[in-house]
Amino acid sequence: MSFFMGFLLITLASVSPQELNTIRVKAGENVPLQCHGPKDATITLLEWIRSDLLSEGYVFFYRDEHLYENYQHPSFVDRVELRNPGLKDGDVSVIVKNVTNSDTGRYLCYVSVSKSSRPKRASPDFSKTIELVVDDSGHTDGITGDGGDLHGHAAFSLFIGVIVAAFGIF
Repeated sequence: MSFFMGFLLITLASVSPQELNTIRVKAGENVPLQCHGPKDATITLLEWIRSDLLSEGYVFFYRDEHLYENYQHPSFVDRVELRNPGLKDGDVSVIVKNVTNSDTGRYLCYVSVSKSSRPKRASPDFSKTIELVVDDSGHTDGITGDGGDLHGHAAFSLFIGVIVAAFGIF
């Protein structure tokens, strides 16, 4: 029984509302994909990728204060820019311009910061996933101001409620 409860606690700790971010927009809009790294650190590497295009190039690739457009997937060249070019307060959000249906997909933001005790190509210090859905019909219900999906947050809250109720029974 305690193994089951421990497993549930670990599962709850690993699930966060941030993982449920879904943005629904109309084709032709400019869309901010929000991501924040550590506020007081020097960002040495920023990678925005789309999981289904991983082998064909990045959505956005930034290293040591330089954008590398030659690493970008051709469909994103001249359409993606940093929302905050100075990366102030760890804001590594990007804006994707003039989205189309082909931009629908799962976007991953990876951030690494400088640390003197490790090599440059170490694993990221922070990551975030955003699901972008581009809709030609103009139907964009379920969007919150921060790009989160109201339905996803409600499902997460329901999940938490069920777990709490299960603990009450045991």
